Amino acid sequence: MSHQNTKDYKKPFILMIVLFFIFGFVTAINGIIQPALQKVFFLSDFQANLVTFSFFAGFVVSSPIATKIIQKMGYKRNLVIGLFIISLGLLIFYINTMLMPSAIKTGEGVSLYFYIFLLATFFVGSGVAVLQVGANPYVVALGEPETADSRINVAGFFNSLATFIAPALLGGIIFSETIKEKMNSVVGKLPSDLKVEVVETIQNPYLILVLVTVFAAVVFSFLEVPKLDNESEGAVEGNALKYSHMRGGVLAVFMYVGAEMAIGNNLIQLINSMQKDGEFSMIFEPAIFVSLYWGGLMVGRFAGIFIMKKVKTETGLVVSSISAIVMVVIGVFSNNELAIIIFTLTGLFNSVMWGAIFPLGIAKMGKLTNQASGYMTMGVFGGAIIPLLLGLVADSIGSMHSAYGILVIAYGYLLYYALVGSKVKSHPDL
Repeated sequence: MSHQNTKDYKKPFILMIVLFFIFGFVTAINGIIQPALQKVFFLSDFQANLVTFSFFAGFVVSSPIATKIIQKMGYKRNLVIGLFIISLGLLIFYINTMLMPSAIKTGEGVSLYFYIFLLATFFVGSGVAVLQVGANPYVVALGEPETADSRINVAGFFNSLATFIAPALLGGIIFSETIKEKMNSVVGKLPSDLKVEVVETIQNPYLILVLVTVFAAVVFSFLEVPKLDNESEGAVEGNALKYSHMRGGVLAVFMYVGAEMAIGNNLIQLINSMQKDGEFSMIFEPAIFVSLYWGGLMVGRFAGIFIMKKVKTETGLVVSSISAIVMVVIGVFSNNELAIIIFTLTGLFNSVMWGAIFPLGIAKMGKLTNQASGYMTMGVFGGAIIPLLLGLVADSIGSMHSAYGILVIAYGYLLYYALVGSKVKSHPDL
């Protein structure tokens, strides 16, 4: 921080918390929209997962661009641009839902609207990527390096709070009990009138989200945000990929986000497949366990705010990685409700991983911090790839339950990174 006193940290940190909440909220709505689009367009599971794929593809494309924006314009303008990109994606989504009912009624060109939804999702993901590239290193820089993981866990808690609230809030608005009953009663394609009804329920929530993100962008553009030492007025010489702890950090983010999304996005499918195989009969609504999984991340991050102040970052990642490995192994070899409970509780151990991995990956990167942050954020693409791999394995062996075992590889790498890969062997200032 450029000659900033500790008293200067509070305001910008609160602003970062607001941003973490916003991109957590818009990320979580994919879990609500994806099944709706699957019903409306009568998609296969693979086609439906293109929604998630499009969202995370935005991270790969936009993260390097965000790094350039920070170098030329600074963190503040980067964050404002990210919010406007999210607004654009949400606006495209809203306009698409306005135009689509007439196409459904005439039956002409309906499939085109699905690809427009994918484009909109790509823009939203791109905007979230731009925010993350700027917000994560900014939070790290707002204080001493030794407490960076605690600050990220605080921000991460509000991010998780948003992911916990969004599905419940939007799910209740978009899918009323009446609409859910109508959809569940239909085998095969939905009738045109029900498709229109589903699409129209999406319109108002997305219009509200457009207005909120535009408002946030305008407010942020007028706020004073302290400038950091690692902000640059031009291009910075050097390549962050030269440094092994940063390269390993990118892969660690890939593995962590991939495993986290693979568990959360497939819990309902896992429960349904286990019930179909006669392993047990679920008395609760399967979606409850999805909420509990993401709620576990929220609780874990809140606890991590205090725990990570007392332990080394590497130690926290070691403990959480070993715990996750143990939970996955127990879950795979359990044949009843215990398996579902175990996989759901894994969210607790996932919760502190991001707060540990990111500071380790950009540690001592100095003038290359922005570039390193861009590469680290690209690793989020694991959230699109590993769930797809899980699905492929499940299809090939005929068991989603057993397929969860491949996640041991992801958590095993995180353990390796904590013990070995995160060691700083060299850095730009040497």
